[in-house]
Amino acid sequence: MVGLSRSNIGKLAGIGYPGFISIRKIRYGYGNQQHIEKLGILQSWFSELRAYLPMLLRTKDGTIDPEYEFKYVPLLNEVKAEIDAAYEMYDGSFEGQSCGAYEKNLIKAMRGIQERLDVITAESKIVDNVRPDEGQEMLAG
Repeated sequence: MVGLSRSNIGKLAGIGYPGFISIRKIRYGYGNQQHIEKLGILQSWFSELRAYLPMLLRTKDGTIDPEYEFKYVPLLNEVKAEIDAAYEMYDGSFEGQSCGAYEKNLIKAMRGIQERLDVITAESKIVDNVRPDEGQEMLAG
């Protein structure tokens, strides 16, 4: 059984943007993360999707498949607005585990962001062929 230490997490995900995105999915919510760390992971996941999807959907003639504009751009714009709103909601006092009403709203917002990013990741099939290095098991808490 292999745990998810920093030394072996890279072995689980493969290379390139699909690997980076896979790592974000594995790392999000794993262990004892502060809210600001989770927001940082969501921001990285979003940024990687936004950067890689146009490349993934590039046609042989070099143009970007219209599917990107119609299917993914609206979803990505929604996620960006939600991430911006979550950063506005964030307050450092939340890290004291008070879990008041405002903190609960932030947690709900982050869950919504994660769900939207998962939809985009699944729809685009970016990580479908990502495999751990031979001999490694992929476990997440």
